[in-house]
Amino acid sequence: INDLETVMVQFFDIFFTSSSSIVMLQGDYHVFELVNSLYFILIGKKDVLGNTVASVRPEVIEQGFNDLLDNVYTTGKSYIGNEVLVKLDKEGNGELTDSYLNIVYQAYKNKEGEITGVFFFSNDITEQQKAKEDLLSTSSRLLLATRSANIGVWEFDIFQNKVNWDERMFELYGVQEQPFDGAFSAWQNGLHPDDMDRAVKELN
Repeated sequence: INDLETVMVQFFDIFFTSSSSIVMLQGDYHVFELVNSLYFILIGKKDVLGNTVASVRPEVIEQGFNDLLDNVYTTGKSYIGNEVLVKLDKEGNGELTDSYLNIVYQAYKNKEGEITGVFFFSNDITEQQKAKEDLLSTSSRLLLATRSANIGVWEFDIFQNKVNWDERMFELYGVQEQPFDGAFSAWQNGLHPDDMDRAVKELN
C-alpha cells in the first residue's frame, strides 16, 4: 500500500468510527458527499447522499445554518459553535425537536488550494443540556423557597476549614460580611454556648 492509500485508509477509519457526527459537503450548494452513521441517528434520515442540505433539512435555512455554511465556503474561515440550539424535523411530520449541538464547520480544499466543500462535525449534547437546565431550574426554585422561608444557606469546606455563607446567614448571625474570614471558628463564635457541643457534634 502506498502513502496515499494509507492516508485514505486512515481517513475513512476516523470518519466512520468517530464519536462525533461527521459530514462531508461538496460544492457551494452543500451536497452531501459522505456521512457517518452518527449523523443519520442525529437527523433521523438516511436518504441524504447526493442531496443538498437545503433539500434534506429545509428547516435549518430559517435558523441561519445554511448562511453559516455559505460563509465558511466563501471565506474559508471555520465556524465553531457550542451548545447551539438546532430545531430538527426528525420524523418528517413538520414537528420540530430541539437538539443542542457542539458544531464545527471547516472548509476543505483541492490540490490547487481551491475550496471545494465543507466538513461538518457535531456532538449531540442534548441530554447534558437538559440536565443542566433542570439543575438550574431546581436551584432557582430552591433559592426562591429559602428566601420565602427566610432561611440562610451555608456550606463547610472540610479541606480548607472554611464556611461559605449567603447574605441571609450574615443577617441571621449579625455578622458583617467584610471582616468575616470564613474560618470555621468564626461560625463557632456565633453559636450560643449551650448549643456549641451539640452543633459541632452534628456537623462532624
